[in-house]
Amino acid sequence: MWIADPDKDNKLDLLIGGERNGQIFNFEYSGQGNPADSASWNQYIAFDIFEYSGFPPESFVNGYPRLFYGYPAEDMDKDGLNEYVFVNYHSSFDVWSGDAYVWVLEVSPETGIEDELISSPNGFVLKQNYPNPFNPSTSIQYALNSSQFVTLKVYDALGNEVATLVNEEKGAGVYQVEFNPTVSIKNSASNVYFYRLRAGSFSETKKMILMK
Repeated sequence: MWIADPDKDNKLDLLIGGERNGQIFNFEYSGQGNPADSASWNQYIAFDIFEYSGFPPESFVNGYPRLFYGYPAEDMDKDGLNEYVFVNYHSSFDVWSGDAYVWVLEVSPETGIEDELISSPNGFVLKQNYPNPFNPSTSIQYALNSSQFVTLKVYDALGNEVATLVNEEKGAGVYQVEFNPTVSIKNSASNVYFYRLRAGSFSETKKMILMK
């Protein structure tokens, strides 16, 4: 566990290597509010070993690929970007040729959604939902650089559509919508969901986690 500012946005980040869930967590101070209050911190998933490998967590019932130790580095390759180095120090699985257990994440400086939209090849940006994991609701932000017919739909882990958040023509701009599965899904429980934005002929999908 380390405190640093890898994205150089002058907001402290608390970087935590997951104990057994295969994830590296990044809790970033929002810049306002009591630092002792959890509501003053934003949670992000910096790395997920199961997403990286393409194997679901249940594939490792007899293995232990989930223990991490990390350290924020100071721009080792001198390209102006800080790195975060971590090691999978307890592993008993063999799923990749020439298994490698050390990763280096290079952290880009913080940019706003408007800045991302300028360089977007598709003409839109879909942000990771916040908070994530969430309970009971989460916000999804997206941006368009021109008028488009937009759909934003949510799917469960089996690919079943469970909610339609947007289904209409939208002008250029930044938008934010809320997803609350307790309202749109009967008997919702802890689960993985996917949300897909379609704008014109382009689409993008991201994962979010309901944690109860």
